[in-house]
Amino acid sequence: MSYGLYVATAGAVARQNQLDVVSNNLANANTPGYRSVDVGFQEVLAEEQAPDRHLVALAETRVDPRPGPLSSTGNPLDLSLEGRGYFALQGAPGVPVLARTVSLKVDESGLLSDQRGRPVMVDGAELHVDPASPIQITAEGEVTQSGQVLGRLSLYDVGNGGGLSPLGDGLYTPNDGSGPVFEVGAKVLSGTIEGSNVETVGTMVKMIRLERDHQSLMKVIQAYREADEGLIAAGRKP
Repeated sequence: MSYGLYVATAGAVARQNQLDVVSNNLANANTPGYRSVDVGFQEVLAEEQAPDRHLVALAETRVDPRPGPLSSTGNPLDLSLEGRGYFALQGAPGVPVLARTVSLKVDESGLLSDQRGRPVMVDGAELHVDPASPIQITAEGEVTQSGQVLGRLSLYDVGNGGGLSPLGDGLYTPNDGSGPVFEVGAKVLSGTIEGSNVETVGTMVKMIRLERDHQSLMKVIQAYREADEGLIAAGRKP
């Protein structure tokens, strides 16, 4: 493979991967609590060719930590947070699933969970309440029922929100890049949902630009291939 074809192929692969990420952002523009993901690039020096030649490689993805817009729902079990922090849902042992916004429900067994049935952590554990009696959530995150405080919602944050791993549906998990979780005292906003922070118009423009870049690189790849085929054919002539 010629060096030019190698560079064009690396660029096309990078652009395609970036397109996939941007397309996923656009598809989640209406997902509550979703935060836009971006892909970084890094130059890779091709020393075996020449000291001034570089290739492009994908770096790690990064979550945009900016909060999304808040909208009022009138449902007291729709919750969001003011400022930094995340609600905690049950995940793998010792690794909570984090969400910027949750819509709570109580199932027949009394388990407090989100709408998909994931247990919402209260004081670091699952909470079962009386399913026949309504619950209230205070601004401090206290879960109350019939005037009794049953516990406090587990609210966490991480040192680097941009390093969180997206799980889909506006959910995230901490990792080495984000740092470990720690408890915070964020204000809980009842009756509100945080929307996605995806800027729809800007994301669409970015996707169009990436598609054009990818198409241009594919044309370059095709041109190199045709040139190589021509050289091979010429070499076979008597």
